[in-house]
Amino acid sequence: MGSGRRPFAGGVSALVLTAGCGRLGFDPGGPAHDGGGGGGRIDAVALDDTSCDELAGLRLCEPFDTGSSLPTVNADAPNTLTFDTSRPYRGGASLHSHTEANGTPAWRLGQALGSISTGDIYARWYLYVSSSITQPFASTHLLQDEAPFIGVVFGMTAAGTPDVSYTATGGALGVDPLPRDRWVCVQLHILVDPTSGLVESWIDGAPSARLDALPTLPGNGYNNVHAGHFSGGPTHTEVADVWTDELAVGALPIPCD
Repeated sequence: MGSGRRPFAGGVSALVLTAGCGRLGFDPGGPAHDGGGGGGRIDAVALDDTSCDELAGLRLCEPFDTGSSLPTVNADAPNTLTFDTSRPYRGGASLHSHTEANGTPAWRLGQALGSISTGDIYARWYLYVSSSITQPFASTHLLQDEAPFIGVVFGMTAAGTPDVSYTATGGALGVDPLPRDRWVCVQLHILVDPTSGLVESWIDGAPSARLDALPTLPGNGYNNVHAGHFSGGPTHTEVADVWTDELAVGALPIPCD
């Protein structure tokens, strides 16, 4: 295990999250994510149907059922941002972000993380991407709350490949295309360090895009969360629809279910 590296599944045999009537646990026989470029894997086992609001120790839980604790809406017409009852991953609704021009946002954002400047940040959300999208887009952002808004972004390339980036230094691509027209579970881990940080991601539990041995400490720490998407790519106009649900951010690994 390289310097500064912490496995996503550290202590996996002992880690079981319990809260209320919902319980989530990792497979105690599952190996920890190793130091290589994709040898390890998290196996999450849903013991009961549960929601992020039933997991203890989170800094942010967004089921997007009837509202959001991310107070700022950034979606100028004709872009829209709605709570969509027709396509929830779970519960009553999901966050539907719709853009009609490249280089424009449809997202909710807020100062939700309390300026995290050390340790580990884990995020998990469910993502539904329309097969009609042929342009890159950026999904969930974890950022500092002041210019130049440095932080970690998860997104998709024009080729349909997942990517993660630390905005001050660049990004990395996954190998397998992001599945379309169905819900997928995205997990993200940031080891916050001024010189030897780490960013890694998983799609449906399988290792995807990752960055090693880089600075991952923005100026005043991680505070802002953006949920929805920012449409990027060429200058032509393209309608893009993305749905986000069950967004959770905390200091411990957050399993898929």
